[in-house]
Amino acid sequence: MSLPQYNVNEIVTILKGTNIPTVLVEGKDDISVLRLIEKRVTYSLKEISFFPCGGKETLFNVYKRKNEFPLKKVVFLADRDMNLFEDRT
Repeated sequence: MSLPQYNVNEIVTILKGTNIPTVLVEGKDDISVLRLIEKRVTYSLKEISFFPCGGKETLFNVYKRKNEFPLKKVVFLADRDMNLFEDRT
């Protein structure tokens, strides 16, 4: 079953209402990678909510509105997609 897709306004509303530390990521694949990393470290990430934004553009647009939830513990995590690298050979 796939996760629901939220728009920027919905994500901002969710963040305003939570007290759980949250890591916003681009998509669900990013969450899978973070959970694999968790298995290799000595501390648990279980007290942290990982929230897929459905893409880099949505993630960046939520970031632009971070002043709307200033006291919340939120981390924004974006990776560098391979299509951004130029072939320099």
